[in-house]
Amino acid sequence: MSHCEFALQDILTDGVESRLPVLRRGMTSLEAISFLRREFPAHQDWFCWNPIRNYYGHYLTDLITQVDQREGTVGNWSWRRIPSSYPEVFYWTNDPKKKYHALNWTGVIEVQWPGNESFRLFSFLCSTGTVGQLYCVCAAQQDILHRFGLALEQQRRPQAEEHIWIHTTSGPDIKLNPRDEQIYLPGTLQQDIEAQCLSFFEDRQIYDQLGVPYKRGFLFVGQPGTGKTMMIRHLLRKIRAQHKDVRIHALTNASIDPDTLGEIMSWGRAENPIILIIEELDYFSQSSQTRQGLLTQLDGLEAHEGLILLATSNNPGEVDPALLHRPSRFDRVWHFEPPESDLRRHYLCDKFPECSASFLADLSLWTDGWTFAYMKELRMTAGIIAIRDHNGKMTSATVHRAYDLLAAQYSSGRKHHCFMPPRPLGFQAQ
Repeated sequence: MSHCEFALQDILTDGVESRLPVLRRGMTSLEAISFLRREFPAHQDWFCWNPIRNYYGHYLTDLITQVDQREGTVGNWSWRRIPSSYPEVFYWTNDPKKKYHALNWTGVIEVQWPGNESFRLFSFLCSTGTVGQLYCVCAAQQDILHRFGLALEQQRRPQAEEHIWIHTTSGPDIKLNPRDEQIYLPGTLQQDIEAQCLSFFEDRQIYDQLGVPYKRGFLFVGQPGTGKTMMIRHLLRKIRAQHKDVRIHALTNASIDPDTLGEIMSWGRAENPIILIIEELDYFSQSSQTRQGLLTQLDGLEAHEGLILLATSNNPGEVDPALLHRPSRFDRVWHFEPPESDLRRHYLCDKFPECSASFLADLSLWTDGWTFAYMKELRMTAGIIAIRDHNGKMTSATVHRAYDLLAAQYSSGRKHHCFMPPRPLGFQAQ
């Protein structure tokens, strides 16, 4: 039996004469804290910390899972692994079905600030069978964790200015290329959305003058492929080009608990606002916990100053009416319709400059009802045909062949892609 199993058995049978082995994946938080108090008698004040509630949680995992490093520095902070009877184990997940391989570690580290401030952090195998979802921390003040986390993010976050980082509530952060893309929307729609979003950052004093909370909620609704996500990417690039310090967060797990959601929404400040993205709001609304959490946080006692919420929905009929039909939750709702003939012609002329004007005029009529997703696939299919059969030369005949293939698919109302992600996060596209 390992030291860990002995310690766990001692905890579970403390004060009990018969010592029966306990078979379980790991320890509960109460058992972990009991173990730590016995292991480190001079450190009795421990509390539980969920790093998933902080955008720098991923960087903490990266730090403590460096196999060949026993100590190091983070800015002015220093850290080291300290021995305990709980075994140090590195977990490596090499599941080919997962895009990202996760490395985790169990053990204790001590973090020291120049002076007398320090804290200890214990990573352990939880009774749920997970590692890195919950830590035990011994610190005089909880804010020391936040200060260390900020320093950790500053050190470990890629410093290249050519990317915009989106912090997620689960999984790795998302890297967005700042190079903007052509937006194909009716002019008044794009102008209205841009004016509303940019004024949030540029006209802060208006909210003070009106005596209203400094927060806004915007919702884009429409069938898939009509440009909702494209517009969000455009807004993020435009905002970050003018306001470098704005943080961007994305809700990526539908079962997020209300407390975690509230904590994320409270990170905004009047002097330092944040953006929260919720793609496919209808999907998140299926979880009663997430739906109620949104309602509570949007209308709760806490004002959540410095927050702009950008959400999309493919099926607004499946979204709770309480979210849609009250301005204090989503102040503006914009409908994205499939492009009209003139807008389709504009798109086709940009993407197929080799084709004749008369053919493109006809093609803009043939594609009535098509979304931008289908129009984009038309360009892709035509490009593949041109490379395969015509040495890369794009002609009207090539595009016509691609149209014939996609028109049949469009009429059938079915997609024939080999792989469709269960929940794509469109703003990850570059």
